[in-house]
Amino acid sequence: MRWFRMAAEQESTEAQVYLGVMYTKGDGVEKDNDEAAYWLNRAARKGSITAQRYLEKLSAKTTKK
Repeated sequence: MRWFRMAAEQESTEAQVYLGVMYTKGDGVEKDNDEAAYWLNRAARKGSITAQRYLEKLSAKTTKK
């Protein structure tokens, strides 16, 4: 987890996506949709299709409440 955060902070798109997904699922970290959206948005702004898809899923979950 620490390695992914460090890589994500250093602008690794793949690490940002992975970290965002970890937060959406609570995989190795406490589930946190805000933190997930933060990392996924950073990756999506750089053109990550995977991040964009996860953001769409995350948005659908949060708007249903």
